[in-house]
Amino acid sequence: MRRPASSWLCVVSILLAAAIARAQTPPAPRDPAELVPVDALAFAGWSGVIDENSELLQLAQAVVSSPFFTNEMSRDAEAAAEILHLIELAGRQTGALAVLSREGGFDVALVLDMGSAASDFAKRLDTLLSGMFGDNRASFTVGGVKVECGGSADEPRACWTLSGNTLLMSSSRPSIEKLLAFAGSSGGRSLAQTEEYAFARRKADLVPARTGCVFYATKGAIDQLIEAIRSDDQGAGEVIRKIADALGITAVQSLVVGADHGPAGARVSSFAHYQQGGIGRQLYDQKPVTDDDLKIVPRDAYMATVWNLDLEALHKSLREQLKKNDPAAAGMFDGFLTFASGFVGFSLADELIPALGDTWSVLDAPSHGGVFFTGVVLVAEVRDEARLRDVIARLVKTGVNLARGAKVGIVQKQATIDGRTVEYLLVRGLPIPVAFAWSFVGQRCVVGVFPQTVAAAARQIDPATRGESLLDHPDFRAARPQLGKNPTSIGYLDCRYSYRVWYTIKQLAHTAAAALSVDAPAPHDLATFPTFAADLQDVRNLVWAYSVDDEGVRYVALGGTPGMLLIGGDASGVATAALSVSILLPSLSRARELAKRAVSSANLRGIGQGCHIYASENDGKFPPSLNHLIEAGTITEKMTISPRGDGLQPYIYVTGLQSQPKLKVGDRELHPSEILLAYEQVVDNEGTNVLWLDAHVEWVKLDDFKQRLHQTYVALGREGEIPPDLRP
Repeated sequence: MRRPASSWLCVVSILLAAAIARAQTPPAPRDPAELVPVDALAFAGWSGVIDENSELLQLAQAVVSSPFFTNEMSRDAEAAAEILHLIELAGRQTGALAVLSREGGFDVALVLDMGSAASDFAKRLDTLLSGMFGDNRASFTVGGVKVECGGSADEPRACWTLSGNTLLMSSSRPSIEKLLAFAGSSGGRSLAQTEEYAFARRKADLVPARTGCVFYATKGAIDQLIEAIRSDDQGAGEVIRKIADALGITAVQSLVVGADHGPAGARVSSFAHYQQGGIGRQLYDQKPVTDDDLKIVPRDAYMATVWNLDLEALHKSLREQLKKNDPAAAGMFDGFLTFASGFVGFSLADELIPALGDTWSVLDAPSHGGVFFTGVVLVAEVRDEARLRDVIARLVKTGVNLARGAKVGIVQKQATIDGRTVEYLLVRGLPIPVAFAWSFVGQRCVVGVFPQTVAAAARQIDPATRGESLLDHPDFRAARPQLGKNPTSIGYLDCRYSYRVWYTIKQLAHTAAAALSVDAPAPHDLATFPTFAADLQDVRNLVWAYSVDDEGVRYVALGGTPGMLLIGGDASGVATAALSVSILLPSLSRARELAKRAVSSANLRGIGQGCHIYASENDGKFPPSLNHLIEAGTITEKMTISPRGDGLQPYIYVTGLQSQPKLKVGDRELHPSEILLAYEQVVDNEGTNVLWLDAHVEWVKLDDFKQRLHQTYVALGREGEIPPDLRP
């Protein structure tokens, strides 16, 4: 059941193409929050996130219908195709996945407003789940509504039913009863009617008609979790409460995250309703990033993040909060800093932190000459250069002493590159391919793993040699007005540059799908896959920012995202990417099953070798039981248990055999390769691993296994020992 429920991961949506094509304005989709009760602790909702033109959806359809997939997956192939179809149907409608509280814990519930497709969807889902649970099913009635469930009616593993056009699914009986009561009550309040939800959504600037959304009633969930801990261990609960208060975790009222898609590309926006106080909020509640801070980033940077964080004020605030809420924790915190200071050779709190400013940057650009992350540098604002130089000198000295104890030498060197002094470290006599380097430029210190990289970054940092900056990039200029007022952190990623990697992955996926589906009823047409230049036109560079006001912290990101880049930059594709994880579950389950078969085969092979070693020392007779091999140290006890099924089933050992048997069926003498020596208990309808008398192991399909098992016991004259369920 959780397979189709994985669609809650989707947080993006677009209007359906057919609706857009119509001249009249389509009705706004239902707010997914209307589907869940008012006291839901968290929910993820969507409205029409699946687009029939989605790249990944088309790929998935081609793969699951391919002969290779259907042949290799056998019975799982049909289920995988059905799961994909159900995901597509659910994604076109309005749905929500919610976390509901109950006495002693939490439940997960899925609610889908399927409209006119509700009856067909429910029948398909019931057929799929019937196959998953088999005979382990039950049902019960709530207010005249029949509820199906997997497991027992009292303690079901999953419950599902249809209430009007709404499909309800849950992980427990109490929560399905709660959902039915809510769905059947005209006066029941939904999460959408709460002031907190409406407030958070408004602050995040999310539009219900075009947005997938995730919402957490954070304070309620945290309070309930802490109370649950305190009921089991009051002391532990009190400590966690104090730490949560000190860090400001309990000050978060709610968190909303949503995404939509527009002319400028994707937009992800979130808002944490955060009361004043607490270290968590202080991480973001800093002075705004200025143009001067952004000018150190080259115009053509691959990536950059610039943020303000006053470490000295943060350290002071953290210590005060800990002292206020838990003096013992404050003492432990001070003790840790003292220990760390003794190790590095200087005081972190009194020497390093005061020497640093509050503006930080991490960036990389073509001029740095790096590959992957080797061109990345850290730029830190400096309040006291002399003190920071002294700290670095003592840190290097500590490193040299530690290296000497390990019989390794560290050498500090200095170079002038582009007229700039750069210091760096080398490991003497070893081919270590990096050289930790640093340089001071005005009121900033730049750090990297090569002196040349540091010097290249310093050129942009120095106003005298600076070129065009990120402020001159048109994508950044276009996005900046939408980042909110006075952001305290700003980030940038050149998605167009990095897209060549994602394009290659897409190309491989499309080609593989086309090859797999050549003989499928609906083969994937590789000719529809665009060229790199054509695909690149829809890619937007990513810009993001955090900003703070009196009511909380807002995050907004505009442009491309890694998930979008993977499937080509359309928001419906992002939705399908998350939904299609469900399709992989049967494949993963199959892979786990095949791995267990391989382990079981190895176990039986070891048992066979042990039996023949025993026979060579005992006149050709095999051991009376496998315990004799365990006692002799030839095999371990673990090797006698099959990993398949519930992992507790011992192999069945056929006793009374010899290495050179004279067994016949009728007038025909059986070869050792036809006589069973041991086999694993049957756990499904596919087959089982069998150890034969000649010590080879084979996977045998169920019907064939029954015939050959019967043959062995008939030859032994012990046909009555065959288990009733394994008789042909």
